[in-house]
Amino acid sequence: MAMNEPENKTKEQRYRIKQDFLKQLIGGVLVVVTNVDQAIVAETYGARGVIVMNYRVLLATNRDQVSRGTDPVVLKSIMSAVHLPVIGRARLGHITEARIMQSCGVSAIEESPEVGVAHNNYIEKHPFNVPIISYADNLDSALQRISEGATMIASRSNSNINVGGSTADHVPDVYI
Repeated sequence: MAMNEPENKTKEQRYRIKQDFLKQLIGGVLVVVTNVDQAIVAETYGARGVIVMNYRVLLATNRDQVSRGTDPVVLKSIMSAVHLPVIGRARLGHITEARIMQSCGVSAIEESPEVGVAHNNYIEKHPFNVPIISYADNLDSALQRISEGATMIASRSNSNINVGGSTADHVPDVYI
């Protein structure tokens, strides 16, 4: 059963695809990359998958501009270069970005508040054929994301990430 066929799958078929994908990630590391070279290095050193971040997000944050989700051209180039699951990042609540990523053939979509917030509402995740990873900072938020159809919940601490230093304290807890 292919993951990115038209959205005519039954609820049970979509659920099984999402659960099978998550089993592949257990015990491994997902690496955030911005280009093909970084994805190849991640694959070489044993990553279980790559999360593709749009490099322009950092530039937009520094210049007070609107950030966007992952560029489809970058997604496709990384998917053709590595044999790993590729996860695209979408802005919080931006269903169009999520649909574009699904049509590109990503293995999963990360609805990330770090990329930006498009709407006050989260994406309704049930109709998607690919798993959607969401973030939650408390139990109420986690239960809400699950009711929306999130396949995986990650929690982040509110502390600042130490770039260039030890990030072991800042690795999100993941709940499947």
